[in-house]
Amino acid sequence: MVKILRSQLHIILLVALGLNCAHAEDALELLSPDSALSNFNGPVSNAIENLAFNMVSIADEIAVQANGKFARTSDMLLGSIETLITNALERLALPILQASRKLSQEICQTSLTIHDLRASIDLQLSNCTEDLNDLLRSFKSEAEESILSIEGTIDEVVNLAKTCHVLGDSETGKIMSRGFATSTNCFVERIVSLNEEISKELETVALLLSRTGEVSQQSESQALACIDELVKEVTKRIEEDLKDC
Repeated sequence: MVKILRSQLHIILLVALGLNCAHAEDALELLSPDSALSNFNGPVSNAIENLAFNMVSIADEIAVQANGKFARTSDMLLGSIETLITNALERLALPILQASRKLSQEICQTSLTIHDLRASIDLQLSNCTEDLNDLLRSFKSEAEESILSIEGTIDEVVNLAKTCHVLGDSETGKIMSRGFATSTNCFVERIVSLNEEISKELETVALLLSRTGEVSQQSESQALACIDELVKEVTKRIEEDLKDC
């Protein structure tokens, strides 16, 4: 995804730079209102409109694909947490059942209760998966910031022609006072800058996904080791506290 979209952005960059060469003779002079109106509907303006449209389309595609990858990664992290907890409870089901049967006997004298046992297990499971939960929260926050940044860039591109007064005011038909060359240069400079911003966002998305994948593997391994130790501790506690029951 990153390579393909980066190539498309590179093409847009080349086209933007090429606009400075188009209609150079007309663009070098401040235009009168009549001649400006004709240029606003001419080849250069059409190229500008098409360029902005194509860049918005690519940025939209980046946002859609990034959103999809972010959603899948969030689901993967949440699924890992749920799987770890489910497997831990399955391993503890038999010891807890045995403890419940013994505690139901009148001759069993102990301060341990099933409620306390379950509360202790829940707390320790939460501790074991804390790193994964923190990673999930952090990932969602960074992913949201990345998407908002991309959407902000899209809004800038959408409004770029008006910002640089390249197309004039379609409602009043009035032409802004700045010259056509100045307006075109403004558009080209900003489109190049926004192109670079989108490229950086692509890098940010790729790095975020890569880093999250690596950290999640480490955190999951640590959580598994923690749960293994938890199962041993709970089993041992039940055996020791209920040995006289």
